[in-house]
Amino acid sequence: MLTRDDFVGLLQTKFDAQAADGGRAELVLDEVSELKQLKGSEHFSLLFRGPLDAQLAQGIHQFSREGAENMELFIVPVGVDANGYLYESVFNWIRQAEN
Repeated sequence: MLTRDDFVGLLQTKFDAQAADGGRAELVLDEVSELKQLKGSEHFSLLFRGPLDAQLAQGIHQFSREGAENMELFIVPVGVDANGYLYESVFNWIRQAEN
């Protein structure tokens, strides 16, 4: 299971993101949100920035970077500005009950 700590040290890292339909773009990890704990659950999100000339659709994409294992992330386009498209990936899970 991927955790927030897995991504904190990867800020500003470039990833090659590829969709099943062949769409691909280089995305940069711009933000890692704080870990939020709600009653019985935890969540955090990642914000990636991509180029203006290659918009990716919402869905599961294969993320790769040099020297690391590939991972699949579900991303959603959440905005665009002069610097590129923004994509968010949200992680959430139910916390195990403590005994």
